[in-house]
Amino acid sequence: VTIPGSVTPNRRTVISAPYNGYVRNLYVKVGDKVAAGDPVVSIAQSLRGSSEEVFPLRAPFAGTVVQVLRTEGEYVEQSSSTGGNAIVRIDDLSRMFVEATSPEIEVGKLKIGQETIVKASAILGRSYKGKIQRISLAAKEQKDWDKSRVEFPITIEITDKDEQLKPGMSVIIDIITHKLTQVLTLKHEFIQKEGDELFVVTEAGQK
Repeated sequence: VTIPGSVTPNRRTVISAPYNGYVRNLYVKVGDKVAAGDPVVSIAQSLRGSSEEVFPLRAPFAGTVVQVLRTEGEYVEQSSSTGGNAIVRIDDLSRMFVEATSPEIEVGKLKIGQETIVKASAILGRSYKGKIQRISLAAKEQKDWDKSRVEFPITIEITDKDEQLKPGMSVIIDIITHKLTQVLTLKHEFIQKEGDELFVVTEAGQK
């Protein structure tokens, strides 16, 4: 079964302003590793004086800074319910997953633990191994104009990740739903057909 998907980290969080103000200090840059509780950014309601006591926003878990979207001194507004006004994004890259959806006609072939081959559009020359971790028991809800398309979300864990593979990358997944081992194979051109019968001719001339 071949389906498209996208790479996601084990966990991710976005640090946003809890109130309107200015970015006083950025304690991190892109690529930095942070531990749980490390200071990330501080927000002040004014930049005019340093007398205001400002407490930094801290990392909720250990991870890597993958985006810094604001600069020191920039005005930021309180985060909205839609997750806008992000300042810093932190991802836990200790494990990497692929989020994908399977058409309903194929989902019956899928099982937890099945092996997959994952190919990223941006990474040439290698593929990644994976295993199915989760298969949703209900189809993904679609908008009214798209309700004819029935798809089931699935999650695949990459078992041989490297630093080239990054969150958000688009991938193509080949899910191996059935495998036979120790099977004799022949090139197609050696197989001949006579009526409904298929046959080969050995070196000794035996049909």
